[in-house]
Amino acid sequence: MKTKSVLVIAAVAMLALAIGQVQGATITVPNHSFELIYKPGSTTITADLDGGWTNGVGPYSKMNGDQIALYSDDTSGDRVDIPGWINAPSWPINYTWDKGAGSVTNQRSDAPDGDYYYTANGFNWGVPDSGAIESDALLGYVNDGTYTVSMLVNGPLVPVVLDLLASDIGVGDANEVVVPPSSTVDPGTYEWSEFSRTYDAADLPGFFGRPLRIRVGWGPDIPDGGMSQSHLDDVKVDIILPLSASPEYGEVVGYADPIELFWTLPDPAEEGGIVSCDVYFGTDPNTGPGDPNLTLMDNNPKVVSGDTTKNGYYLVGSNDSIVIIPHVHYYWQVVVYDSSVSDTKHVLRPFFKFTASNVLPVADAGEDVVTWLTDGTVDDIVLSGTATDEDNSPTSPPAVGWEITDAPEGSTATIDPPSADQLDIAVTGITVVGTYEVTLTADDGQDIDDDTVQIRVYTDPCTASQAEVEQPLGDVTGPLGVPDCIVDLYDLVAVASGWLYDSTLQ
Repeated sequence: MKTKSVLVIAAVAMLALAIGQVQGATITVPNHSFELIYKPGSTTITADLDGGWTNGVGPYSKMNGDQIALYSDDTSGDRVDIPGWINAPSWPINYTWDKGAGSVTNQRSDAPDGDYYYTANGFNWGVPDSGAIESDALLGYVNDGTYTVSMLVNGPLVPVVLDLLASDIGVGDANEVVVPPSSTVDPGTYEWSEFSRTYDAADLPGFFGRPLRIRVGWGPDIPDGGMSQSHLDDVKVDIILPLSASPEYGEVVGYADPIELFWTLPDPAEEGGIVSCDVYFGTDPNTGPGDPNLTLMDNNPKVVSGDTTKNGYYLVGSNDSIVIIPHVHYYWQVVVYDSSVSDTKHVLRPFFKFTASNVLPVADAGEDVVTWLTDGTVDDIVLSGTATDEDNSPTSPPAVGWEITDAPEGSTATIDPPSADQLDIAVTGITVVGTYEVTLTADDGQDIDDDTVQIRVYTDPCTASQAEVEQPLGDVTGPLGVPDCIVDLYDLVAVASGWLYDSTLQ
């Protein structure tokens, strides 16, 4: 009976995939095509290997022999940074030859994804124990979905390494174990072709919730009379999650209250079975092997009424005490029960991740002000700003602040009130001609927006008019032969001087 239950569980999981209740996503593998190459210690100065190759991967990778890399700041050196990858911990590596266990290179012109690729060395290239590299960053947590790990490879058929790794207790520790694949697509020999391994949802329950990373390279080799070298490129991890959940795994959603979670439940495995589910939610996806630290949510409906237990939903932040905070990763899990399957009735346990994005506050400092000195000063300039925020941010309405961010040399202008923590303020003490910039900030507790208003101060109305607008109509000259912002006899004489001009030929 126990064996039968296990088989039915697998069948239900595969049924959910077969009837289209799936959701595909690609887990980003940093530097998956080995194109990111930097000057050591920099993420902006790129490096060109100039036809050479590195000795290993990771930070401060040494170039082979006396080769140098060319940096985009017109310098050069014998080391580069290859982000995203590290040598596999505890993997047998022999560095007796200067290339070591592998290298990043652009020696060939047929790299399938960009200019660079990784070359894994084997027995006949001086590395009898061979070597492998791992993704440096954690790629998430093993989920109750179907994974496909793939890469493009050019070399002997075996023993290319392409492993999905799960840690027992943490990230990058010695307890990483290789997850057995459900199926494998072998590559061709000495031609760029895809090598992939698939891990069915039914085979992953024992690894659920564990930190995930991948390993690629060249396995322990034996002499085969060949080159024993494999070229790798375009490493990917795709995951298909059951239940067609929304938000999708890894999605960034607009920050709102409440946030709606949706999913589609599978049909029962046997006629008459009842499918139901529980929803778990939290910010910490894992406290131990297969033990997501999420809270059971049980205080609002989980299944849409009248829809025969098909479309489920949950409103986070509605009837519970959860307050969604922007820029935080949230995890949620739907545990599906089928009364027709096994005593425990645990059928599917996929969990999902989303990030709430903050709606930015908006600061508006108002319109620019044009004025001039009167008796050496300017009356107080009153500024009225606005600060709005469309979501329920921690600070709502936003906190505001005013500041004089630029002023002419010698200015002693100030803001009144000095604390400047209100929307209406006055700029006082303007005695110097020039442009003053006053900035209003709006802070919603997550993000800050600012807006700047200018106060342009001139010596008198005429210079202000000449600088800001066109001169008065009819003001063509003055006592000094230039417009003076006054329409008088000087202008009349200037206009009348052309009255008798012969324009018949124009």
